[in-house]
Amino acid sequence: MEMTEIIQKQACFTDLTYRHLSKCLQSYDSGELLASIIWAAVFTEALLKDILFEIDGKDHEEELNLLIRNLNLNVQSGNDREQNSNKKTFSTADRKNLADVHRRCNEIRIKRNRLVHDTGVERGSLEVDAKDVHENIVQIIKRYTDTEIAAEFQKRNSPTELVGKKSKEPDFPIFISSITPHTFEQGEFITSFCEKLKEIGVKPIRCVLNDFDKKDPMGKVRDTIEACKAVIVIGLERSHVYYYKDKEGSQEESESTHRKYTSGWLHLESGMAIALKKPIFVLCQKDIHSDGIFDRAWNTYLPIEIESPLYVSQPNITMMLQKIEEFVANYKG
Repeated sequence: MEMTEIIQKQACFTDLTYRHLSKCLQSYDSGELLASIIWAAVFTEALLKDILFEIDGKDHEEELNLLIRNLNLNVQSGNDREQNSNKKTFSTADRKNLADVHRRCNEIRIKRNRLVHDTGVERGSLEVDAKDVHENIVQIIKRYTDTEIAAEFQKRNSPTELVGKKSKEPDFPIFISSITPHTFEQGEFITSFCEKLKEIGVKPIRCVLNDFDKKDPMGKVRDTIEACKAVIVIGLERSHVYYYKDKEGSQEESESTHRKYTSGWLHLESGMAIALKKPIFVLCQKDIHSDGIFDRAWNTYLPIEIESPLYVSQPNITMMLQKIEEFVANYKG
């Protein structure tokens, strides 16, 4: 299951459970292996409480091992309508999926206990355990989101359900120039930012290149930008140079450590937007190198800086969204 697929399934979870999942996946991405295992156990505990509440309508405050046992008992007896008239029944597919969720939650519990408690069992490699737990988490998400329980959560959490009527589809196309996210945090941020854009009537447009575009990738990008009303450039970290030299071999040679860059594609796409006379809005992480479209001193388009960790409710991003909303209103009016 790809990272983008997991992010798109957010509505299948309660807010608290999804926050635990996010912490788990972000910890694994950043190499905080022990933390990723702990958060995995916290996530599975919250998820099991949600599932069990949907099954029997009761709040569950048991510890993880009892939650796992209760899920197994409910799945095994869930289709006996006479004995369990007040409990949810399961399709064959759901029984299979939830049985796999049960098994994998138990594996995570065992590894968590072995790492944080003196169980008398020899500890394994942290790297191996973290990788195994991560793979189990991904499979739990895949299995759970295929169930009717997850579908019911998604329906309740969808905007049309929350508003009570079908909301208007965003119809103002703006090109989003950013990296292909390689961490869960980056993926969540881009997705959340695009959702905020939709709320103000903006239709975010990404240019997805495939093998057929290898001969002329810039042509496809140009055509996509040309069909949009404006461009938003989001500079997220792609490369981290730990030691570098500037102007090597000259009188102005200098050296230093730690410089972060985004993708060169963003500079190319920005140049096309300028040539096509498209309005440009620029966001970037605070520690991205001041260069090209992200130059803080010599720039027609002043970059708005984003703090880490990435989240869309930062004051600078709120201000940027207000400016974009004003731009859309003025363009239409």
